[in-house]
Amino acid sequence: MKHMVDVDKLNKNFFLHTQGEAKIPVFRDFGLELKPGESVALVGPSGVGKSTLLRLLYGNYKTGSGKILVSHDGGSVNLSGADPHTILHIRKWTIGYVSQFLRVIPRVPAIQVVMEPMRGRGASEEVSRDLAGKLLSRLRIPNRLWSLSPTTFSGGEQQRINIARGFIATYPVMLLDEPTASLDPDNTETVVEIIKEAIGMGTSIIGIFHDEDIRNRLASRCIEIQPINNHTCSE
Repeated sequence: MKHMVDVDKLNKNFFLHTQGEAKIPVFRDFGLELKPGESVALVGPSGVGKSTLLRLLYGNYKTGSGKILVSHDGGSVNLSGADPHTILHIRKWTIGYVSQFLRVIPRVPAIQVVMEPMRGRGASEEVSRDLAGKLLSRLRIPNRLWSLSPTTFSGGEQQRINIARGFIATYPVMLLDEPTASLDPDNTETVVEIIKEAIGMGTSIIGIFHDEDIRNRLASRCIEIQPINNHTCSE
């Protein structure tokens, strides 16, 4: 079976430039395979590198060595060393990412933030706005907030904007970093439903779910990440 993501002999170190170039090893010969439609949960101690791995898979961090192969556009692309244009194309069509933090341009209305992935794919303003509105309503973001910048929202509201933006378009692969953090029980349940629907449509998931019940409901298997030489890194 063709893998959606295939990580082989991944090595990554961080260097503390303010502390004499001290080296913190994060991954050493790490491997991971993600099959189509599979949902994998990353587990391990806090600071071991779970969020770092998601950022590597999204192209935010450069690898030290090794391969990160992604099934994209009918072929296979090695993210390690891929040029910025290729990484952006992969982000537009193949890999979606819901991080723990909302990063947006100030003063851009919340509904425009959610619409952006669809507009980036060439969808019309009308179609994009309709899809965004349905997701925002489902995630209990009041209509009166849609025209406001989400930088003014609460943590839970910002996380729901993150979810709506991440799931408005369909991606073959989704990276989820604590998607239910800061959410109340009702919204947590809605987000779990949205993720399960994406899995049912064939999306492959790599996620971090610290809530054991949610992890058991969403993940088909777990991959444990262990510290190297008792070192941990800031995630």
